[in-house]
Amino acid sequence: MASIRSQILDHLKGLLEATGKPAGLTVDILRLGNLEAVDLPHVLIRPTGEDVELANPDSLRCPVVVRDLKVAVDCRATATAGQTIEDALDALLVWVTKAILANPRLGGLAIHTEENGTDWSGEETADGTQALATVNFTVRYTTKTQDQEAKA
Repeated sequence: MASIRSQILDHLKGLLEATGKPAGLTVDILRLGNLEAVDLPHVLIRPTGEDVELANPDSLRCPVVVRDLKVAVDCRATATAGQTIEDALDALLVWVTKAILANPRLGGLAIHTEENGTDWSGEETADGTQALATVNFTVRYTTKTQDQEAKA
């Protein structure tokens, strides 16, 4: 069985690949390798950290922990015919936030999901300029203290 964390990442990928996504969008989870070789538009979901605390800190034998999974969603785009690079990137940002926050409980895997902010940058590649924006989310969920595969 996969950890709840892995199930959450798979669920996020499924949401971003659902009907209504921008045309030609490719979605990956924690892709290692040359991102210049991916087809655009592209979204990369990557965990960036996780905070863990006892659900009941007054009990040293608490069987449940609360986990705050930090997830970055990197959105890459380039200009297409009739569309500026800014508009292409904005369409991805709109899709990512709509798809993920439409159900902040992620189908019952999470207690709550919230958006924490967005960072923008550009990249020069052999094919021209790519726009990059990273949307940061926190997904709060619980597991048993000694078993990350068991939802609490």
